[in-house]
Amino acid sequence: MRSGLLEVIGSYLGVAYHDTSFLSEVSRPLIPRSSTLYAGFMKNNATDIHVPEELKRGALKPDEERYIDSGAHLLRRIPEWLGCGSLEDKNILDVGCGTKFTQAILRDEILVKSYTGIDVYQPMIEHLSTTVADPRFHYHHMDTHNEMYNTSGQPLTPDTRLPCAEQSFDIICLFSVFTHLAPHDYRAMLQALRPYVKPSGQLIYSLYLDELTSGGHGLINSIVAKHDLKDWQPSGEPFRDAFPGKPLQWALYSREHALELIESTGCWAVDSINEPEEHIQHFIVCTPK
Repeated sequence: MRSGLLEVIGSYLGVAYHDTSFLSEVSRPLIPRSSTLYAGFMKNNATDIHVPEELKRGALKPDEERYIDSGAHLLRRIPEWLGCGSLEDKNILDVGCGTKFTQAILRDEILVKSYTGIDVYQPMIEHLSTTVADPRFHYHHMDTHNEMYNTSGQPLTPDTRLPCAEQSFDIICLFSVFTHLAPHDYRAMLQALRPYVKPSGQLIYSLYLDELTSGGHGLINSIVAKHDLKDWQPSGEPFRDAFPGKPLQWALYSREHALELIESTGCWAVDSINEPEEHIQHFIVCTPK
């Protein structure tokens, strides 16, 4: 029944049933994104993309299911954290995108209006650009310097430009990006992103705070537990690059300094600073000034 209906719609639009291009702007009024028909079509035509393990990042990458599950968990929590209901009508910019959000959206048929992924890792961006056929998805390489991931890149500055239209995103997210940024890049990233959020949009990003947390999910909790550091005390430093021999593996900020850097940009207001949960460290939600 569903196949027959899609063939009728495809015939009306002059395309074949298996041609995903008919789920474009012209056809969306015919097939609402929230409908079972839309989800079923995308499942048959755009899911289960293959991403080689060497193009993934994170501790969970050897386990494909858990890796994608972690992305799906975050995507389902984002509307709760931002108080926005759902992602169905949201244009999302994901900086330091990796692959798991793409894989989770496609595998679990998570409804988004559009998803734009930006990353310093060019082979991964090229793979996603040539593999993902869904017209909601766009990918761009960002050749900015990072001491951990891209040592040959260009310096990140407040004037760094993105290949995107200004004021075009409802949500800008960065997960496991500020966790590897030095203070000068922390500030510059916030300033560089500001032109691309809509006036009503929101920014959410994770970071490492140099403190113990009651829930036990924070980086410091893990370190204290692993090494049995019963007398651990905060360092008192605003920032420390805490992993010997691996620059910016652990970019640790005091809570005060993390908030001072946001305030110093003059372009973001802090809505909330939140405790770590499963699959995410501390995270901050901001709105544009």
